[in-house]
Amino acid sequence: MVNLVAFLMSLPQPKDKKSLRPGHLQPLKRELVFDIDMTDYDSIRTCCSGKGICRRCWGFIAAAVTVLDKTLREDFGFNHILWVYSGRRGIHCWVSDREAMDLTDDQRKSVMGYLEVIKGGKEQTKKVNIRGHPKDKDAIKNLHPSLKNSLDALGDGYFVGLILEDQDCFANEQGWTTFLELLPDKEVAENLRKQWSSKSSGSVSKWEDFKDQVRASQKDSDRRVRLLFPSRNEH
Repeated sequence: MVNLVAFLMSLPQPKDKKSLRPGHLQPLKRELVFDIDMTDYDSIRTCCSGKGICRRCWGFIAAAVTVLDKTLREDFGFNHILWVYSGRRGIHCWVSDREAMDLTDDQRKSVMGYLEVIKGGKEQTKKVNIRGHPKDKDAIKNLHPSLKNSLDALGDGYFVGLILEDQDCFANEQGWTTFLELLPDKEVAENLRKQWSSKSSGSVSKWEDFKDQVRASQKDSDRRVRLLFPSRNEH
């Protein structure tokens, strides 16, 4: 018995994983875990930032849960999904289906890649990539099914209610300047910049101004497609 204990104690411990060579310790099974942190929304939330969190912040979490839970259940077929408060400023999703627990690291990365829409660091101005070729006139029809389902699940309520009305993200110059930097059409961006610099208006009004610019472009034109579905442009 003493020898067995000594042998077990001599084995590498999970806590020492970082000090061992890659792949030396491999878990037999582990949950598929997603961590949603409120700091991920600092670029668009106006009520708080950093470690701060309030009741209004949870609108972002609710949107994330709505999309992720639906995708995990309908696209991947997972059923044993647990959502828990992280204890600080976010929420965790634990997937405990046998198929999920058997996933390799590469397979887990593939799941994340399937779910990924925004990528890149602070130095990257344009982080969103939701479509393929920039000349695609059928961008709406060719939108990835998971993105179509997510948009249907969220509807206009989350964007209008949360982003435009509650958070009023484009009310101040910093907010609407960030938005204009995302637009691939510099002429439209400059038109809106002049318009918004000369008047004070809320996010709902600014969004209507942007939609007017889209409507003014010819239907199925390259400009309209770029404005509606901007492709990722890394800097």
